[in-house]
Amino acid sequence: MKAAAKYMTLSVLQQEVQRSIDAAFPLPVWVVAEISEIKVNASGHCYLSLIERDESVNRTTPKAEVRATIWRTLFAVVRRRFEEGAGLMLSAGLKILFHATVSYHPLYGLSLNIDDIDPAYTLGEAEQRRQATIAQLKADGVWDMNRELPLPLLPQRIAVITSRTAAGWQDFRRELDVSPYRVDVTLFAATMQGDGAAESICQALEQICNRSDEFDLIVIVRGGGSATDLGCFDDYATASMVAQMPLAVVSGIGHDKDTSIVDMVSAVALKTPTAVAQWIVARIAEQDERLAAALRSLLAVLQRTFSDSAVRLAELQALVVQSGRRRCDAERLRCDHLRQRLEAAVGERIAYAQQQCKHYAAVVEAFSLERILASGFAVARCKTKLLRRAADVEVGDVVDISLMEGGLRTKVIEKFERYDKEQKG
Repeated sequence: MKAAAKYMTLSVLQQEVQRSIDAAFPLPVWVVAEISEIKVNASGHCYLSLIERDESVNRTTPKAEVRATIWRTLFAVVRRRFEEGAGLMLSAGLKILFHATVSYHPLYGLSLNIDDIDPAYTLGEAEQRRQATIAQLKADGVWDMNRELPLPLLPQRIAVITSRTAAGWQDFRRELDVSPYRVDVTLFAATMQGDGAAESICQALEQICNRSDEFDLIVIVRGGGSATDLGCFDDYATASMVAQMPLAVVSGIGHDKDTSIVDMVSAVALKTPTAVAQWIVARIAEQDERLAAALRSLLAVLQRTFSDSAVRLAELQALVVQSGRRRCDAERLRCDHLRQRLEAAVGERIAYAQQQCKHYAAVVEAFSLERILASGFAVARCKTKLLRRAADVEVGDVVDISLMEGGLRTKVIEKFERYDKEQKG
């Protein structure tokens, strides 16, 4: 009973703990923790589970854990400020530096009320510089320029920027050499890490720009490395120049975990030099297959066309034969009709001609020499020349006179103009 006289109720204990915490943390504090879970309920409040992992024991083992809340009156502002500053979604897995009030409730226990999250901590100083560069490229209007360029259908003339001694360069060439396609590669050697790398890469880009009509594609390759080694690919001048190149740029400058600003502004970003070479080969192979498919399609169309044409030709041939037969039959009938008409016309013409001949024969008969001589006329010739005028002979000429029966040979003793004059005399 003596120990029982010194007890306190649970609520009193909780109140004492609450007073102690309130006294120990009268003002908000900055705390670093990792978000293990985040939920936004229908009312707009954001509830988080925050943990600290024990790095010395096991990365998955929590060292401390606490609940936190961002009330809806602050959540929209806090989230927007963080995501705009960090370029990251507020999500589980992020390690954040946040400003919070420490609170203790008898029913809900210890919790933190967050009113701000520092994006700079999450990003780090280097990432802040990256985001500033990205923001500047977007403000300059060049962020999307290279990605908007059309990719070459057959990238066979390649300008490559890399170090002549880089293993990535050898990997790139080896992958192209084993492909079945011819690819012409021109190396523009440059320093790919360390001091002077950004300037060296820009000089190579400028050389390619001056000869842009000689190439189909620009490739920038190197092996992976640390963030410090790849820092030249986050350089503003380098990224800006890549973004404004007149040819599409394909980058392959890191491993899976590395994404540089040059990757972001390039038309195509791949992880390794080998992947870039495989992409080029695959693009050519795609067009090769398209041409082969087009050829197959053309041959199929031609085959169908020839088949259809053969059927059509047979149909036309049958139609021509049938039409020819009908035409021949029609022409035969027409010829028979014309022959009948011709025979009738010829018969009529012959009959008419016969009548004409009889008529002309009668005329000829009427004017024949025998008829004329029988009518009392005579035919006079002088030296076989038929006489028509008295002027045709001279006095003393011998004239042969043919009568109906017999003839006379006389000599001209006198000429006169007309016979009737002699009668008058």
